[in-house]
Amino acid sequence: MSVTWYERKETGWRTIFVLLAILGVMALAAVLLERLGAPGEARRMGWGLVVVLLVVVLTNRMEVRVTDRGVYVRWGWLIGKHIPFSGIERIEIERIPWTRVGMKFSNGVSWFSVSPGPALRFRLKNGKAVVVGTPDPEGLLRVLQPLKPDLFKERG
Repeated sequence: MSVTWYERKETGWRTIFVLLAILGVMALAAVLLERLGAPGEARRMGWGLVVVLLVVVLTNRMEVRVTDRGVYVRWGWLIGKHIPFSGIERIEIERIPWTRVGMKFSNGVSWFSVSPGPALRFRLKNGKAVVVGTPDPEGLLRVLQPLKPDLFKERG
């Protein structure tokens, strides 16, 4: 059984509120469509909004956990990523912009974040990277540094 050294759960409330505002405008458009005599389109649009709302609410949560084996990132309730210490080349501090909020995969980089802001980039020995957003990068670094002090290089 592994020991958990750090655990933090985060919900992206800012992102949820922005998306809810957009969905609210779209819901008003669906009501307008129905009043203009297009009930079929309005009904389909309404169901689409319900599905998008459920996806946003159910997946915009993230958990970061550090054990004696590595770092584990869980996105929503379905998707998880384990980063074993043996596969990490170095760790750097960076910031996640709005365009990278969510779970994204691009050019060998996996992004996990529920809001823009501070993050840690785990550069892996296989040339890929995992970027993990966290409002507490210093706390996460304080836990990681004694476990693997040779991994740290700050980006400048």
